[in-house]
Amino acid sequence: MTTPISELQSANPSAIIELFELELNQAQHGATTVYRFHAGTNESSTNIVFGGNTYTRLPVEADGFEYTGNGQIPRPTIRIANIEGTISAILAQLPNGLEGAKVTRLRTMARYLDDVNFDGGTNPYGTPDSTALLPSEIYIVNQKKAETRQLVEYELAASFDLQNVRVPKRQTIRNACQWKYRTYNGSSFDYTHVDCPYQGSIYYKADDTVTTDPAQDQCGKRLDSCKLRFGYLELTGDVTKGSTTFSVDSGQTAELAKLDPSASPEITGFGIPANTTVTAKTATTLTMSAAATGTSTVTLNGTITANGLAIKMISNATTAGIEAGMVISGAMVPAGTRVSKVSGRIVYLNIDFNADVLTQVYPATAGEEEVGTYTEQGRFLSIGNHSTVAVKDFVIGDDIYEGTKVQQKKSSPTRIRLTKPQGLADGEQTSYAIYEKATRSQASYTFTAPDLFSIKPQSGLPFGSFPGVGQFK
Repeated sequence: MTTPISELQSANPSAIIELFELELNQAQHGATTVYRFHAGTNESSTNIVFGGNTYTRLPVEADGFEYTGNGQIPRPTIRIANIEGTISAILAQLPNGLEGAKVTRLRTMARYLDDVNFDGGTNPYGTPDSTALLPSEIYIVNQKKAETRQLVEYELAASFDLQNVRVPKRQTIRNACQWKYRTYNGSSFDYTHVDCPYQGSIYYKADDTVTTDPAQDQCGKRLDSCKLRFGYLELTGDVTKGSTTFSVDSGQTAELAKLDPSASPEITGFGIPANTTVTAKTATTLTMSAAATGTSTVTLNGTITANGLAIKMISNATTAGIEAGMVISGAMVPAGTRVSKVSGRIVYLNIDFNADVLTQVYPATAGEEEVGTYTEQGRFLSIGNHSTVAVKDFVIGDDIYEGTKVQQKKSSPTRIRLTKPQGLADGEQTSYAIYEKATRSQASYTFTAPDLFSIKPQSGLPFGSFPGVGQFK
């Protein structure tokens, strides 16, 4: 803006040139056309070229752009001559009229116009400059005030001065965050249209207590909830129940160097009591103010149940140290399975169906499938030979509902009745295999907790604050 201001303050300034841009949008008008024009009241009575764009001379009258000191926002008016109904014909092609279109008022000086505007191809007033503009004024077409044979008149308004528009659009409520937090879809976090930037691997419930189960990760929408997730130092390591020593994983030297135990920073994570602080550190360990209530890795012997949805520990084993959210590895347990709950000597898995406890009995070759025809009436599925199949065996296939079993065997024609109706059309063919429950025996199972721990400075957030409160440094 400095350049045109200097020109206006000169002893012999060139003429002020007023230009307009009218921009349609796809959502309201079905097009993104931009119209450029000037009212013909400038020094030029022809089209004007500025910055390589042509502004057409139109019989237009525009006024009401003045600002006053009483706080009122101007609502300018544009009147366009409607000779022979030309403008009315254009408006008739727009599904929602011209309302909602953006109007930009540009003002520059004659000395900054393109050379092509002048005889001889040279601007006699100065050097063309498409950046030499007074502040642009942007308005939205608010409503049509009149449409006659002579003219069409529109009222303009600022984008925040429209009906039902509130500023700011996001209300600020004390100690209550309105940002959308991530959601867990069963295997990973969904960050679609998420406002909150937190993507850490430490999980907290809505009451701000730590949890090892990502499915329970939920923000409490409070300042304290935000502080739990930001401004922390994250370390990987292990704890042992009853011990105040936190063993830091190798490769954490650079991160550990950031920690100042003299500030008594709080440490949170699996198996660490609330309000526990770090009191000292070495090159590989931290000393905590309270003993851990859990052990990062627990290995016990047990037998998986027939349905594969729980593990029963041997009679002299204890489930102490096993908590919901720990990852389970061992015989007949699908990868990534977690503990859902612990009851006595029984550890329940967070899955509804476990194919790992089944052995294929038909077809005879593991991994192969049979193609059968489904009969809707009676829930029958054709089979080549069901001699190796028993009632209550599992029927599994891409188009077979999970948990479907053999209810009955028929020999003429050879077929099996299913325990539940399928989402298949009558007579439709589908691939499947049949499984029986596998032989189960005692095995060793390992329960592993998340190894990521968080250490926060007592001073709170060092780099920012609760959304809407304070500024980033």
